Amino acid sequence: MKRNIEHFFTLGKIPFYIGVMNEPSNPNGLENFLDFHLGIDTTLGLLVQYPNKDTSLALDQVYRKGSIIGNAMSTSGTGRGNLEDFIGFISQTLNSNDFKGKKILEIGCGNGSLLNYLHAKGAEVIGIEPGIENIGHTDYPFLILNDYFPSKQIVDKYDIILSYGVLEHVENPEQCLLDHRAFLKDDGVIIFSVPNAEDYILSGDISIFVHEHWSYFDSIAIENLLKKCCLEKILLGHGFSKNTIFVGAKFCKTNKPTEFFNPKIERFTNLPLKLDYTQKKLHEWAESASCDFQNIGIYCPGRIINYTTALKNLQDKSKLRFFDDDKNFHEKYYPPYAIAIENFYDLKEKSIEQMLIASRSFGSLIKKKLLKENILSNCNIQLLSDLIAMETDSHENIID
Repeated sequence: MKRNIEHFFTLGKIPFYIGVMNEPSNPNGLENFLDFHLGIDTTLGLLVQYPNKDTSLALDQVYRKGSIIGNAMSTSGTGRGNLEDFIGFISQTLNSNDFKGKKILEIGCGNGSLLNYLHAKGAEVIGIEPGIENIGHTDYPFLILNDYFPSKQIVDKYDIILSYGVLEHVENPEQCLLDHRAFLKDDGVIIFSVPNAEDYILSGDISIFVHEHWSYFDSIAIENLLKKCCLEKILLGHGFSKNTIFVGAKFCKTNKPTEFFNPKIERFTNLPLKLDYTQKKLHEWAESASCDFQNIGIYCPGRIINYTTALKNLQDKSKLRFFDDDKNFHEKYYPPYAIAIENFYDLKEKSIEQMLIASRSFGSLIKKKLLKENILSNCNIQLLSDLIAMETDSHENIID
């Protein structure tokens, strides 16, 4: 299916982020940096990563190995909240929490946590997952196919097809949704989630752009995508932190869109200016913060690694430290930065003079935690979202 994609903006080379690593370099000969260009799908009004063959080839290698970036669903840690959140939305969409006898397919099922829950509730489940390492250590009483969707290995039709954080990884999300029809029973339901890019687009925050994500959805793009695919919306919602869009839908009886939609691409008109301004603001902050060779910390550094010029200045002119409370990140690295990730307890042992908290979803909570412990009494604490907002607000007449 041909798409109408126009080149929109060039970010240049940004880190090829596929997860934290044991060494400050990507494994298996994968590049640490790859070019990143933005485009616009003018039919859907969807911000996309402009097609790039080198990126596609690298991602195929990554996916078959088993990359999961972001907060996947699991039975522990932050992943447990994601799992419970999605289960709740599934029940809302179906207007029932009774899954007994339902035939369910999950696309990109990862380690199978969601399917295991649904199986325990009496559903007949099957998953499909390209990452062999994600499913290599599971021992569930149901089948997980090692393949991409759609797959010739899927031979049944299902009452429900699920996917959590998958559609943004697909180069053609429209075709992916249309491919669901062949595997759905009559009146079957599609339920999926995607990251909510709306706040990042509005603020010009480049931290959301990663090579694994081909599409950057907001509510307008989702509504247009459903209409273009002849999908009737059942329910649209958000995750607990508003950084996720949940969708429940079913195919219309006709294969033709029944409703006109407006891509509203004019909402992206000022985005290039915003992207330039936010990078400039981070550069200025880095110059100021590192002027006296201070100890500088960044909490949740995964949200700032795209600001490569600012980070390079900090590395050159200061003692830069990374912090994250995810226990799986401790003493690992964000390639190509040779900065081992510390945690809250490391910070208590040795404080710093400047702290930038990069998480948009949890930044205020992290700041409150640091202030409560009174371990940064002589530290200037800054939220990335505030830093960017100050710049965009001051140029409101130009970019908004």
